[in-house]
Amino acid sequence: MESVSLNKIKRQETEAYKASVEIDRILHYETEGNYRLWQFENYKITKNTLKTTYDELFILWKEEARFRQSFKVEDDTVIVPNIFAKISGTHRDLELYWNELDQLKNDDKTTIFINSIPFTSPHKNHSFNKYILDDKELFDLDIVKSMDNYPLAYLKTSSQNLILSKINEMIQSKDLFNFEITTELKYKILDTILNLKDQYLNLIQNFDYPFKIPKLVVFDSSKNIFSQEDIISLVFLHLVGFDIVIFTPTGYNNLEKYINDLCFDTHRLEEVQYNLQSMKNTTNNIGKPKRKRITAGILAIFLGGLGGHKFYLGRPIQGVLMLLFWWTLIPTIVGIVQGVEYLKNSDETFIQENKEIKRVTAGLLAIFFGGFGIHKFYLGKVFQGLLYFIFFFTLIPFVIGIKEGLKYLKATDQEFYLQYC
Repeated sequence: MESVSLNKIKRQETEAYKASVEIDRILHYETEGNYRLWQFENYKITKNTLKTTYDELFILWKEEARFRQSFKVEDDTVIVPNIFAKISGTHRDLELYWNELDQLKNDDKTTIFINSIPFTSPHKNHSFNKYILDDKELFDLDIVKSMDNYPLAYLKTSSQNLILSKINEMIQSKDLFNFEITTELKYKILDTILNLKDQYLNLIQNFDYPFKIPKLVVFDSSKNIFSQEDIISLVFLHLVGFDIVIFTPTGYNNLEKYINDLCFDTHRLEEVQYNLQSMKNTTNNIGKPKRKRITAGILAIFLGGLGGHKFYLGRPIQGVLMLLFWWTLIPTIVGIVQGVEYLKNSDETFIQENKEIKRVTAGLLAIFFGGFGIHKFYLGKVFQGLLYFIFFFTLIPFVIGIKEGLKYLKATDQEFYLQYC
């Protein structure tokens, strides 16, 4: 029988290919900062967590890794400067607080936003091979990959290697956790990370180290505590290089119990809030000032002559006056000028000019005419207004109206605007 040649496969390189490799070597040298996409895909990654001021956090948040202080590529390793911070308490100005939260959670492509604690579902431990831990009490990654139920096989090899290497880095670290890492806990760590949700795995797979850093923003406004699985997930993502910020308006401890406080920054704000609505209810209010300002501006420019923007902003008398005199074209000119001002002004200026007068007016209307639902119509809640009007004869709407009016007058402008407008 003729022997079969087992020579290594060799392919002919074109001249254009050779030239592109040489150009790539010159232009994209690893210390030059001019990187091509996925140049370091097979490199190791090490996080270098930055210690920042509160203001710096918001400046650095949008910066790519390569533009941050201490980013470096050396010895087949990419050093990624990431952020790990807790924001404890709130500003006195709640609008500013919501806007800052919105600023950090705004990029849906690279950011995961969590508003319910705990956020990692417990997973029933698999029956792991007893030899999966080696003599050094680290996981044998080849055995992990060879498991029948290994769930990450579909990911690209570089992502699998990154994930598995960070599991070992986590279990051998002496300064991450405030508790002992037992053998049982090692299995739980492995099980938790292998069963991370797709949203996390997708961000890891799309993480091109010098460029956009994946992010996790957590809003923790309750007494619920992080589960052990939550802490494992947070620390793992931290080691992978994620930017992580935990908003804790209550000022309660959450990270401190489990994670060494040297691992993250704590920024304490002026006040604490124990009765903020859950983010499920308030998420719709985040970014609302901007949407309302832009909508009012567009209405003023195109329908200002008919008072459209005034009706939208809850000023029906001004709207009726503009509608009555639309034929003079003066309301049209005024509307265009006001529309341009709305679009040009900041959200804060727009809110400040509109919120106080609206809160007081709504409060007085609720107290004196609440039985007819006038305050609801004024706030643009037509359906609720109709219900009040239909059942005014029961006198119940009058009682509710007085209570609501007092609540409006007692609230701050910020609270009123976010909750009722």
